[in-house]
Amino acid sequence: MQNIQKTLEDYYLRLQAHPKYLQVMTLPTLQRWGVLAGLFLASQILVFGSLYLIFGKIVVIGFFASVLAAAPPASVRCRLCFLKTFPTVCSTVCSAPQPA
Repeated sequence: MQNIQKTLEDYYLRLQAHPKYLQVMTLPTLQRWGVLAGLFLASQILVFGSLYLIFGKIVVIGFFASVLAAAPPASVRCRLCFLKTFPTVCSTVCSAPQPA
């Protein structure tokens, strides 16, 4: 376990020293999140595009459905409503009576 932690720390330190990372970190917050969102979308296009090219449309649809299926079920959302974690979701999602 120490080996894995040391390796991750080394990678993180190298990332922090990279000039592009420093350039992104100097951007204003909104632009920084825009860059990160763009990188995320580019990675998703790469993943879904390669799945489509290699396996076809059915596999891409199945993979996308499995990602969507990972959303928490309604029972978990209702527990979150009980804890008043997401009050706006509570009124629209949960049929259980809400605590006062």
